[in-house]
Amino acid sequence: MQKYLHVLLAFVIKSDIIALCLNTTEANNLYSSLLIDYNSKLLPLKNQSEAAEVGVFVYLRSINTFDELSGELALTLIFNFTWTEERMSWLPEDYDGKKSLLIAPEDIWRPKTFVRESFDNMQEIGQGSDMLRINHEGIVVLTMGSVTKITCPVDVTFFPFDRQYCSITLTSFTVRSDDVRFLSLKPSLITTYWTENSQWFYENSSVYNFAIPDGPSGIKINFTLKRRSEFYAIYIVTPLVFLGGMNNLVFSIPASSGERTSVAITAFLSFAVYMQIVNNNVPQSSSPIAYIYYYLMFLLLYSSYIMFMCIVSMRIYDRKGKIPIVTKYLVYCLRCMCFKRMCRIGKICIGNDKTPTSVINVVETDLSNGQITNVDCERVESDKDQSKKDSKEDDDITWTHVGETFDIYCSWFNFLVYWTITGFTIICLYSNAEILKSFR
Repeated sequence: MQKYLHVLLAFVIKSDIIALCLNTTEANNLYSSLLIDYNSKLLPLKNQSEAAEVGVFVYLRSINTFDELSGELALTLIFNFTWTEERMSWLPEDYDGKKSLLIAPEDIWRPKTFVRESFDNMQEIGQGSDMLRINHEGIVVLTMGSVTKITCPVDVTFFPFDRQYCSITLTSFTVRSDDVRFLSLKPSLITTYWTENSQWFYENSSVYNFAIPDGPSGIKINFTLKRRSEFYAIYIVTPLVFLGGMNNLVFSIPASSGERTSVAITAFLSFAVYMQIVNNNVPQSSSPIAYIYYYLMFLLLYSSYIMFMCIVSMRIYDRKGKIPIVTKYLVYCLRCMCFKRMCRIGKICIGNDKTPTSVINVVETDLSNGQITNVDCERVESDKDQSKKDSKEDDDITWTHVGETFDIYCSWFNFLVYWTITGFTIICLYSNAEILKSFR
């Protein structure tokens, strides 16, 4: 019994070897028959006066590097070319049912395409030794991967919320459109094998074919890359905004403390230090320059302005002597507009509550619409002489009151200017508003 098992096993192994040899022979015969009288330098058509059509799929694999100063962008792309070789076809039943065959690139016609936006030398797609697959109907598929280095114009106006618009043109310089026409088989890049990048986000793309009369045909690929801005927003934008907002708080520091000027100088130096940090992270391009540099310049000028206003405020507090009538009247008006009190108008406008000889008759005000509608302030003269009256009026408003009023209105004015410009800048940067480009 064991003897028969050995004989049966040997018969099975021998049968497999014979079948394998038959399959190899059929494949070799098929390969040889396809190349009989075949010229790989001619178009894949029986009628050479027609134009061959080549379908193209483009897969985006990854973004390797992006040098924003030189504009060099390295991408890993996968290209899939499909066309019909009319001179190569067979019946599968004549070759043991074989429906497809791998064929060497030097033995068959294939399209030669170049990347017009190549960074260094003109890069040819499919220059390697990738095998092609052809089926029994003559349909040829060529699939290859390529690390493509292209030149992409960099626009950092809206850094760090900028988008970069790049393009790739696949074309042939020696073959005209009436010989070979390239057809885009999908209107966008295929991201089946896409790998995320830590700095750039692939946003969208468009792929279309073009043909120039008496010129070449090709494929145009336009795609958009958006910068991942989370790091820059936390590391650069947020500290700058809050430093500028805190800069205005110097007017809340009591003038008697003598620390206003030192705080303003410290804030100014903080912007100077942060300018170096920004310079190390923002692409150093002068055409165009990043708008965040203009915003940083505004912060430096704003900090210098705050420092100057602090000096002016301290000078007001330290002044002695009689206050000009115009200054008094201005302070009266500003303090009334600022506080809008429901209490006695005399204490704000002209009253001196320390003067026992002054009687103030006040008609209540209507502040429902935010305005004083009827005020009647009458001063009942005492038996004191006119010289004492003038002396008391001079004591109503002091330079301290002038300084306080100056601080209040200066602080509010600075607050409105700063947050208006900051809000406008952030919104325009985030939305990539074209209005910012008019400042260049």
